Amino acid sequence: MRDYDNILFSEIVEQLSNEKQNVIDIQIESNEFLSLQYFLTRNYYYAVIIDDYPFEIMDKSTLLEALYYQVKLITVHDLNWDAIQEGLGDVLNNFLEFEGVCLLFRNKGIKYKLPRELEKLAEIVGDINKQSEHKRIKIVLNQ
Repeated sequence: MRDYDNILFSEIVEQLSNEKQNVIDIQIESNEFLSLQYFLTRNYYYAVIIDDYPFEIMDKSTLLEALYYQVKLITVHDLNWDAIQEGLGDVLNNFLEFEGVCLLFRNKGIKYKLPRELEKLAEIVGDINKQSEHKRIKIVLNQ
């Protein structure tokens, strides 16, 4: 099996264990995100590259749509923040073999393009994490 381990990826896994930190800012080349995803999966995280969605994420509705399809939120029947929160909570609780969920954003500009939406997503993730004793959802943003 291919080994994706490197110092940066190991540091990211260490940051994932920080209970208080819901959003992790990293700086890697966008072509390394697939390797990061595989590395995180090998380290028992359900890792999803949200902006690998085939359509541009340009506003709230396209972000919600990308979350729905990329994370495979099959329990969600509507695209609003409440439904996304419920769906992410279901994913966290139903994937017993994983330590947590990582929502990866490869696009460096998304943080500046959708600041309110990412702030709301971080708030939702924080609420879910408060209710979970052991597993956590983390947002990983490329800078």
